[in-house]
Amino acid sequence: MTKTIEDKIINTTLKLISETGYGNLSARKIARKVGISVSTLLYHFPQGKFSILTRFSEKLTEELKLEEILSDGVITDEELRFFFLRDLDLARKMRPMIIALEIETLSKPDLYLAYGEKHATNVNIDSFKIIIEKVAGKPVNESQFKKALSVWKALIRRHVIFRNLFGSDDEFIDMILKVIKALTMD
Repeated sequence: MTKTIEDKIINTTLKLISETGYGNLSARKIARKVGISVSTLLYHFPQGKFSILTRFSEKLTEELKLEEILSDGVITDEELRFFFLRDLDLARKMRPMIIALEIETLSKPDLYLAYGEKHATNVNIDSFKIIIEKVAGKPVNESQFKKALSVWKALIRRHVIFRNLFGSDDEFIDMILKVIKALTMD
């Protein structure tokens, strides 16, 4: 399979973050390393590093392969735990990029919130709601869903960034399940 220019940009960005850190990275450096002009990079990623990071985040969501768990309409407890483990494993593989995304989010919270609202209609969002409703054991309203998803993703990032901050993976998953249940109570 051939890589698209966007894949090359994302992969190069990840490599550069791992080598030099996020703070030392610029759109110009990324473009130079990929072998393209800055204007070409900005054509594909109009907001520079932020656009690259958000597209990377979308790719991580695609790699969760939620459709595999949801395909038969039944989510077992074992599939649920496996899903959360897959989410953790993907996050660990991309730890430098997740740290960069956190830095970018903290430096531009309004931009990140606008991005989140814009992409809230993404097909995977419905899949995440199904996962949360399975954990809750009932349908959840929009407010409960947004809180549970936001806290879940924030805790996964913290657990990965701070290398098992919340104990073993099993302990972490147990905690996540309890937190989601608590956030979705009436």
